[in-house]
Amino acid sequence: MAPLLFLLFGVSVGSLSFLQILAPYQLYFSLGATLVILYLWYDYFKSKKEIKTCSRLLCKNHKLYLGLGTLFVGILLTYPYWVNIILEL
Repeated sequence: MAPLLFLLFGVSVGSLSFLQILAPYQLYFSLGATLVILYLWYDYFKSKKEIKTCSRLLCKNHKLYLGLGTLFVGILLTYPYWVNIILEL
């Protein structure tokens, strides 16, 4: 997903080599993203019992947005594992 976005915005792959210094911290970033998603789901179910204070449309679609965000984070976290399978086909 990220390479496609970089191509769309005209960023070459060679100029992204500076991001290699963040590779040793991949586990920490993954853990942080997982903790944020878990907190958001916890907050969603906790606030479901309380009185809603947000607009009607936002409250109605909150679960959809949270589900799509969870799916997006899940795809990005598992990308290094399944991309090799797809590229071998």
